[in-house]
Amino acid sequence: MQRESDPEATGAMAEAVWQFTLSLYDQPGVASACLSLQARRGVGVSALLALIGLAAAGRPALEKNAMEATLARAEHFQQAVIEPLRAARRGVRGAMAPAIEADAHALRHDLQAREIEAERLQQQLLVADYAASGLSELPWTEAVRLNALVYLAGKNASASSEDEADLEQILAPLLNGAVGRPEPQRN
Repeated sequence: MQRESDPEATGAMAEAVWQFTLSLYDQPGVASACLSLQARRGVGVSALLALIGLAAAGRPALEKNAMEATLARAEHFQQAVIEPLRAARRGVRGAMAPAIEADAHALRHDLQAREIEAERLQQQLLVADYAASGLSELPWTEAVRLNALVYLAGKNASASSEDEADLEQILAPLLNGAVGRPEPQRN
């Protein structure tokens, strides 16, 4: 795998992809579709949206082997950092008692902020590791869909009709222009 060699370009792309992720996730129906895929298929929402964002920004769609190489560090980070933070946040909710409710709510909020920050860092890893070669002849509208499907297939799941409906819900704001494509800003 060839990693991005220009740290400034990588940082600019990572920030553009992160802003794209926040904008896309905020669109009606996208969050629920993402969380449905996460619950049903073990999809890392941050990784999925970064892969969509990179393809939307004109990066080539990835085939299976390139996808696996690109995701190696990001998925390790998902397991080692993001999932434990998520489990702790959910654990606080289950352990709330009236005597500590206000403090527990504040802790839960802090853990959620750390989880979101960890997802941003995961996207930086993914952007840095994104394979330099892929299916570059595809239009971006097809590349975003292919990246999502290849990622889902890597979760040992062929896309069910429910998965495809969730993917369409996630992609719709991008494809209909409600969310713009990521455009890195260079200094």
